[in-house]
Amino acid sequence: MCFPTPPAQRRQQAGLGQPADFPGLLRQGVLYLSAYASNRGVSLLQAYLPTIEVAGICNLRCISCNMGQPGANKVGGLMTAATYRQVMEKMSTEIPFLNSVYLYLWGEPLVNPDLPEIIRISHAMGTASEVSSNLIDGRRLEALIEAQPDVLVAPCSGIGENFALTRTGGKWKEYRDNLCKLRGYLDKYNAETVVRITYHMYKHNLAEDYDAVESLAKELGFQFLPVLAQIFPERVLRHVIYDEPIPDEMLRANEMLYYPIKDQLAYAMQNKGRICFMMKVFPTVRWDTAVAHCSNLMNPVLTPRYLDVPLDELLRLRVDNGFCASCMDHGMHRFFDVSANVTTADNGIRIVTRA
Repeated sequence: MCFPTPPAQRRQQAGLGQPADFPGLLRQGVLYLSAYASNRGVSLLQAYLPTIEVAGICNLRCISCNMGQPGANKVGGLMTAATYRQVMEKMSTEIPFLNSVYLYLWGEPLVNPDLPEIIRISHAMGTASEVSSNLIDGRRLEALIEAQPDVLVAPCSGIGENFALTRTGGKWKEYRDNLCKLRGYLDKYNAETVVRITYHMYKHNLAEDYDAVESLAKELGFQFLPVLAQIFPERVLRHVIYDEPIPDEMLRANEMLYYPIKDQLAYAMQNKGRICFMMKVFPTVRWDTAVAHCSNLMNPVLTPRYLDVPLDELLRLRVDNGFCASCMDHGMHRFFDVSANVTTADNGIRIVTRA
């Protein structure tokens, strides 16, 4: 237990009252509808859902992620608030009705000391922001919540030793303690930030671990969203298309997946005729303003300088290089599909099916 009293009573005791409902619901609605449109390949309000990577380095080495590979953290960096402002100014002129942006990709946003100012810049430009953090280092967490990002995603994959099994370098206690601090900061600043715990489901974490994290989310008033754990697709794609070996770290993660790589590839091929929901998640601007072809991949790179290349030209480059066509021919655009339904059998065992 983080707190002895429920959230509503804690707010009353702190003299904070209730948050204004309409602005928060409006921002939540915009984010939800934008995500709904993106996943279905339709246009809603804004034509594209951009990603701006504010941190290209990470404090974890997760074995299912590109950043868990040897040397991956030696080549990244951080985006300054000044650069972010330039990127947003260009983006707002090229994407009509720009209303939301993802502020994470491969790195950990909380390692960037400019993150609170980046959030404030987004607000000043009328743009909702979503941040994802592993919550291992909470030193800048209060400053982040004071700036009030619209959505904060906090991924988790178990408790105790199971947490560190796949979130390599992390500790369950640090994550749990920072979740509790997060609740306190939200109350302190009367923040409307929506907190979502995405629970990455493996074969080994569907019983006590699942129950514990779901219960903690409920206690803190946070959303709980179970998703399929998966290997990030870039190395699998290169294995399928170019016959490159999948790294050993990812093969270790594969042994724990509910649907291992072989099954997921078969599922992807069966669904290769469906849309690529990443086509609208564009442009993907890295920490150094390079533009990645896809927000699920580090390479190929369309340009090293987003600020110098118009959006129309970026779109042309993405089509002309043929990479999307090759990816879709192999069904790889449906590989990283993590949506899932969870049911409980009569014997109490959870059963996970693809949504």
